[in-house]
Amino acid sequence: MNATVVGMLVVIGAMSAVALDVPERFRAISSESVAAAQQVITAGDLRSMAVMLDATYLMDRRLPKEEEFADWLAETFKENNAKDLAEDHWGHRYRYTVTKGRRYELRSVGPDGVADTEDDMSISGP
Repeated sequence: MNATVVGMLVVIGAMSAVALDVPERFRAISSESVAAAQQVITAGDLRSMAVMLDATYLMDRRLPKEEEFADWLAETFKENNAKDLAEDHWGHRYRYTVTKGRRYELRSVGPDGVADTEDDMSISGP
């Protein structure tokens, strides 16, 4: 089962818990599960994007420019139409920066939506 399906099942379970007015403890567990799923899926997305950025660099000897990143994502992952690929699973835009055309950093600002805090997630390469 892929991470998207697992995430969707967790969300459906959490929504059912709210709709059925189950005990507060179960809701708390469901919320924690949703948060964990969002983190795992966002980490997987960052890794998938990094693999493809590395491949692009190896094949083309260049990385997409920062202003090209959203278009590059759409073209590279065109089979995915489940969500906006330029957003993490909290609805925040991924931050893509390129240094001297040779190194990149991809960053999710995490659930708090604030850059450079403890919950940020990042990956860099190549």
